[in-house]
Amino acid sequence: MPIAALAVLVFCMSAAIDYCDCRCTMSVMAREPNAAAFWSIVQYVLGAAGFVMVVKVSLWLMVPECLGLLVGTRLALRKDPLKS
Repeated sequence: MPIAALAVLVFCMSAAIDYCDCRCTMSVMAREPNAAAFWSIVQYVLGAAGFVMVVKVSLWLMVPECLGLLVGTRLALRKDPLKS
């Protein structure tokens, strides 16, 4: 697989990982154990796959990974469900 395609994949995965992390934290704050557990499991699975890709393929994939983390946080926090 070309490195550009892997960069896009890592970007999307890290955005999803950070989205899951934010949702897990919000679920914990809202005292919703089932939702928090779900988001935690999804975060773990995606994180393990992303870590393996970065370590096995190229450390340069950390750049799109960091950008994905930024985007994932922005997406998860665009509307706070605790305030509605």
